[in-house]
Amino acid sequence: MFTHIIFDYFPVFVEVDVENILALTSDREKKERVLEIVHGGMKLAAEEFNWDISSLDLVYENIKQLDYENVYPLLKKSSPNRKFICSVLCHHEVASIDVYMEIKKRNGEVINKEKLFSVEKTDEQDLFCHFGNLEWKLNHKVEFADKDYNHVYRLTFLEKDKPKNLVWKIEK
Repeated sequence: MFTHIIFDYFPVFVEVDVENILALTSDREKKERVLEIVHGGMKLAAEEFNWDISSLDLVYENIKQLDYENVYPLLKKSSPNRKFICSVLCHHEVASIDVYMEIKKRNGEVINKEKLFSVEKTDEQDLFCHFGNLEWKLNHKVEFADKDYNHVYRLTFLEKDKPKNLVWKIEK
């Protein structure tokens, strides 16, 4: 399924009751359980290589503090006038990835963010194989497209005096 992921790895075996995990009803419980499994496996690898596990523990605690939210920036580009940054963000859920387009000002203030689509049973590397074009057409117009430009999302926005007056239109 994920044949595009190729890297060297160190196998770690962790005993897991898969039926128990699949029987969990909430995505939150599944995320919590998977974090415990991955963290346990990473600690086994750390012991094998004599790594300091404090970094692993820090990441583990940060994931919990972030409420198990996993957001990955797929693409990011500045507008021609350098006033805005457009990001395509992947929000990982248990069985899907929700893809959003977000516009920020240079100071980091989010102007707006909108969900473009959702993909089931994939990862961001697979998305990157298909979707990889993010291009500003004008200072207030940006396009996100697949490699062949068969699927294009065009965002046109215009800031007004108040955030509630923002003009924001995505064409698919």
